Amino acid sequence: NKTDYYYSCLEQEVQSGTSAIWVARFSPDGSYFATSGEDGIVRVWEVGNFKSRPAEQLFDSKPMREYALHTKDVLDLSWCYSNPCLLLSVGLDCRIVLWNLNKPTCPEKIFLLSEPVTSVCFMSDSAEYFATGSCDMIVRLWSLSSQSIVDWQKTSDIITSVKFSPDGENLLVGLYKGCLLYTSPSPRDQRGSRMPSSA
Repeated sequence: NKTDYYYSCLEQEVQSGTSAIWVARFSPDGSYFATSGEDGIVRVWEVGNFKSRPAEQLFDSKPMREYALHTKDVLDLSWCYSNPCLLLSVGLDCRIVLWNLNKPTCPEKIFLLSEPVTSVCFMSDSAEYFATGSCDMIVRLWSLSSQSIVDWQKTSDIITSVKFSPDGENLLVGLYKGCLLYTSPSPRDQRGSRMPSSA
């Protein structure tokens, strides 16, 4: 309903560093939000209840977590749908970092590619798998438990965005020149690769 937003107003402003923010994401359950960008620092805030506390601050002025591992710009973040404490970050330093909010400083896992990673997305119904897109034009499906790539697909251009469908059965891939690649990713099994070529 458009009228729901007619009286929208600024509830609170937060300072997230002094450099450009390239990405901001709420966790799926709305308990947290994270930002990152040019300074490479991933910042996480805990969010209050919008409906029960309309007159109070929804989050502290300082983040609950500041993760300073990336050495260049962070380009994307992805929260885990089934575990809101898990957060992935990727960027120009070619790193894919898994953070656990229960750990104040140390990353849970680190993966490294040879080209900048432009986009990342947890599989919607799983804390086990996630997808990445990068400047080498390859979309990859990763397994956290094995800490490895379980499937991949070469595209025709630099990948700018990856996003799973709500049921986790399909992956939408955005390319630099405006093309979209629609695939049906799944871990390799006894039938072999199930990430087909572009439709």
